[in-house]
Amino acid sequence: MRVDLYKKDLNNVVELQVLEEDLPYHPGMRESFFLDTEVFNLLTHCFETSHSLYDYQEPTRYSARQIVALHHALKKERKVLEEIQEEASFISLIRSRFMGTLFLSALEEQDALWEKKWEFYRHRLAGVVRSLVNLTELCMNTGKTLWVTGY
Repeated sequence: MRVDLYKKDLNNVVELQVLEEDLPYHPGMRESFFLDTEVFNLLTHCFETSHSLYDYQEPTRYSARQIVALHHALKKERKVLEEIQEEASFISLIRSRFMGTLFLSALEEQDALWEKKWEFYRHRLAGVVRSLVNLTELCMNTGKTLWVTGY
């Protein structure tokens, strides 16, 4: 599992594309960003609350109004992550998120000592959210749309 926003096509990922308003979505474009599903699941609530028609399995287009709502939801999530000061609070937050126990299992499998480094992983997650906030800001500042779809 990668706790990063990256530019590489893999399975079990969510693809994010920033496109001009009138351009259609095309899977796997060079400009796409990808996020592992286990990581994206922790943020699903941000995407669902900002777009009533969000569907993991179908390309979902976030236009200006939805982008603003997504931007605010992601900023709020980043603040929650950055304010966590103890391991128990971090674990509690992750468990409260969609498929959070799956994320913790994948983390345990990847790094048996992750609990000793929980702050590192909190920082990495906050970094992913920060990158997503930056994508929404790019869309807001340039009038572009964001397409999101899971594979």
